[in-house]
Amino acid sequence: ARGFVNYIPSKPVISFDTTTAPADEFSLEIKKLLRVSNAQNLGIQLASAFSPGNTTPQGEVYRKRFMQEISTGTGRAYFENFVIRMYRQYFTIEEVKQVTAFYESDAGRKILRILPTLLADIQQQVKPIAEYFASKVLYDLYEEEKK
Repeated sequence: ARGFVNYIPSKPVISFDTTTAPADEFSLEIKKLLRVSNAQNLGIQLASAFSPGNTTPQGEVYRKRFMQEISTGTGRAYFENFVIRMYRQYFTIEEVKQVTAFYESDAGRKILRILPTLLADIQQQVKPIAEYFASKVLYDLYEEEKK
């Protein structure tokens, strides 16, 4: 017993599309784009955001098992098929090829290299702007109500 016996979970039910993406040239081009852009682990990256921050031994066992489920086998296949189906909805095969070619260029590789830092910097820098407008809107609403 690792501390899970006090929690009675409900039996998991698949409530999402598990359809396999078509095995055609379009899907192969999307897989290439995902590989070149390092987005092949998008499912794992997204899932890690849902992984609990619990540092208890039970939380760590759960987190490791959760990440293992998503990064291998069926879980990974579900994410990959989902992402491929989404790309197929929003892009043509020619657009996917063009985006892939961009990511294979010097400028594309640079974006991939600096994007995490750039996004973190943007998030940090935009915080005071967002806080200002949040405060401004509340103040303006308060002033309007006083009239």
